[in-house]
Amino acid sequence: GPFQTLLKGEWAAWRRSYLDSVRYVQDATEEVWKKPEFQSYLWEDDSITTLGPGNAVTVPGAYDDAEVSEALWQARIMPLPESEAQRAAVICLAYEDVIGLVSPKHSERKPWARLARMFAAIFPNDMLCLVGGDRTNRLRRYLGIPKGGREFVAQHPLIRERFRSALGPEIGLEANVEYAMLGWF
Repeated sequence: GPFQTLLKGEWAAWRRSYLDSVRYVQDATEEVWKKPEFQSYLWEDDSITTLGPGNAVTVPGAYDDAEVSEALWQARIMPLPESEAQRAAVICLAYEDVIGLVSPKHSERKPWARLARMFAAIFPNDMLCLVGGDRTNRLRRYLGIPKGGREFVAQHPLIRERFRSALGPEIGLEANVEYAMLGWF
């Protein structure tokens, strides 16, 4: 891919584990998806990125909550609009819906970072590996993208579109993962 010079050593291992995680999530059938073991994987796997302080917010009760797994499945299979602004809005709404199902029912605190990381696997064409607002906002400002009142997750598709404008479209899942990782670099 276009970032092979960056992705050597530990970065290559991260790319491999990130790609394996995205493939696993993208290939899951509905039957597998709705099993508590798979839901645990979605909420806990740190192949895409670790969570830092967000790791303290856990939601084990959500693993076997049929309403949560259904909402996540619906997010996974929903068609996305072509416009990056519309995709950003739709992804943000799905994100907020799941947060509302999980908190306060399964955690007093909102698992923002865990869900953002999960959405990186669910929406590999639109999300970055960034799981917090500070780094996302810094990158958005650096790229000259106005916030426009958007939550940090809704900024991801806009940043990805800026990457495409500058670097060309992603070709294949490997390139999607590399573009998602680019936000970290």
